[in-house]
Amino acid sequence: MTMSIEELQTKLRNLSLSMVPALQKGMTDAVQNIEGKAKENCTPGSSPYYKAPLITGTLRRSIASKTDTKGNEVIGIVHAGGEEANYAEEVHEGTSRMPPRPYILDAITEKENETIDFLSDAVKDGIRKHTRAI
Repeated sequence: MTMSIEELQTKLRNLSLSMVPALQKGMTDAVQNIEGKAKENCTPGSSPYYKAPLITGTLRRSIASKTDTKGNEVIGIVHAGGEEANYAEEVHEGTSRMPPRPYILDAITEKENETIDFLSDAVKDGIRKHTRAI
């Protein structure tokens, strides 16, 4: 089968757009996995820190994840804080009187291989679905 450059460019552009739903699912799974680990990092008995950042549970409850899509770009976000836990950054980064407890960054690092697996599986699924449709 021979195809022109224009046909190939069109197929690649369509592949990119058809991948978005698969990538959204993979990214959602990945950030939810990281969110779970970040919450675990704020749980006494499961926390890797000398003292788990937990007094009332408000900080742990504030940890959330979401996936945003703009065009064919999929972005995963894990965040903490808000009105009720406005001290989330200070706990994460530390202060002059308190050592850092990077509960989100550590979760991202620890779950890196699983994140790669979620995203590579999503790419494989997206390509499989796209090639069946051709």
